[in-house]
Amino acid sequence: MKIKNIFFIVLGLFLFGLLILKFSYGILAQEITLTPTLTPTPTPVNQEEIINPPPIGNSDYCESLTISKTTLNPGEDLTVTSKAKNSNIKTFSYRFYNIDNNNKAIKFRIGTVIKEYTRTITNSFTTNSNTIIVNFSQFDRSDLNWTSPVYGNPKPKNIKLAAFFTDLNNKTSKKDKKCEVNFYVNTIDPTPTPNLNCKCNTNNVCNNYCRFDKFPPSKDKNLTYSYPDVIKCNYTNLTTSATSDQKNAWCRRYYRTKGDADGDGKATFLDYFYYKTARLGIKLPPDINPDFNGDNFISDSDRNIVIKSILKK
Repeated sequence: MKIKNIFFIVLGLFLFGLLILKFSYGILAQEITLTPTLTPTPTPVNQEEIINPPPIGNSDYCESLTISKTTLNPGEDLTVTSKAKNSNIKTFSYRFYNIDNNNKAIKFRIGTVIKEYTRTITNSFTTNSNTIIVNFSQFDRSDLNWTSPVYGNPKPKNIKLAAFFTDLNNKTSKKDKKCEVNFYVNTIDPTPTPNLNCKCNTNNVCNNYCRFDKFPPSKDKNLTYSYPDVIKCNYTNLTTSATSDQKNAWCRRYYRTKGDADGDGKATFLDYFYYKTARLGIKLPPDINPDFNGDNFISDSDRNIVIKSILKK
């Protein structure tokens, strides 16, 4: 009788143990299978295209603005560092201007709208300095605030960058030369196709079908240049006799008004050599024309035009 009771006690304990084991296994399995749902990683905000900068203010916050290089070539980056005098800055904003377009703000098509190109960085903390990276691809597109009779909307090349600072009280810095830097982006516009209707008229003036890539008026008194109302297609006693076809070719050189004497589509030291040769009174071949402003004379204005084209690079 005692043995039978012991047997049932042991069997009961065994069955109870199985029940406990099954229950524990169920909880464990549930813990394994019920993996917590992960929060989706938010899409990064492209601050350079979405956030508008604060309005330019009148506070004297600028200490300095530096860049790592002054020429930006395809595939390259440059580093920009701005510093404020005070340490309670929460927002750093950067504005980009097209020097060749009379320092007007650069505008790009962003999505479905056209807006000024800026960079705005707002921190969750305050500091006195900020660094951004600017890359070539950001500027390798048409500036829709810049219209050219030759290229339509050229890509920006000579760029002025200005930095501004906004503090915790929402006061923003004013324009300050110490927080302005210039750099050159080596963007290339598509070569326009010459208009065959562009010709040199019988009065030695390029007709209305001709288009030229002229410089805007200069604010630098030491680098003055000017263009007449119409571009002429001859100059006196400085070349062997040019044929009508050669004069037509002069009119079709869209870059002639920026210093292209030999018609290769760019301004180089060779073009400057042709200018100097003409100033000395030496005759040039009839396919060479260093009269860059088209006023029918070789003068200091022509020199200033070709020098600006060469030095801007």
